[in-house]
Amino acid sequence: MKALKIILGVIAIILMVIIIIGLFLPSEVNVERSVTIHAQPSDIHPYVNDFRNWSGWTAWAKRDTNITNIYEGPETGAGSIYKWSGNEEAGSGMLTMTKSDSNQGIWYDMSMEDGQFLSKGSISYKPKGDSTAVTWSYQAEAGGNIIFKYVMVFFKPYIEHDFDVGLRDLKKLVESDSGASDSTAVEPDSILVN
Repeated sequence: MKALKIILGVIAIILMVIIIIGLFLPSEVNVERSVTIHAQPSDIHPYVNDFRNWSGWTAWAKRDTNITNIYEGPETGAGSIYKWSGNEEAGSGMLTMTKSDSNQGIWYDMSMEDGQFLSKGSISYKPKGDSTAVTWSYQAEAGGNIIFKYVMVFFKPYIEHDFDVGLRDLKKLVESDSGASDSTAVEPDSILVN
């Protein structure tokens, strides 16, 4: 009986420590990654503005080859919707494009696991001479949800990695299609905010 009380006491202390640490974890996560593509925004936009083209460059499409993709609404631009359902790693979710501008980029809302995790994202363009800086941003807020705070801390490095891979592959795809390939500069110019 004494051993059981000790075990229960240790479990209670561990849970309290987890909760206390969770209270001090950041309540929001912001990820921002960038790459310079040797093309104009108008050459990049078709790959970004149509969710059906994302399978050619995002890391998610390569992770689960049996993923089920559903596209709703307009084929491109604001109002277009991309839903997916895949294995345990890919999960299920939905992207809804909220704004699209061929010179500035796209903005979208993301919902994962039947609306449990909500976030916002954008892929923006900033012309630099004959090239364009493409920046992929992600923002999510946990509020006071301690479990979601831990989830965000755990998944942030995966989001950063996926954005780096996606931007690298977008660069390769756009530059190879436009004939402006520069094999010396395929790694993203990674920028991390928060």
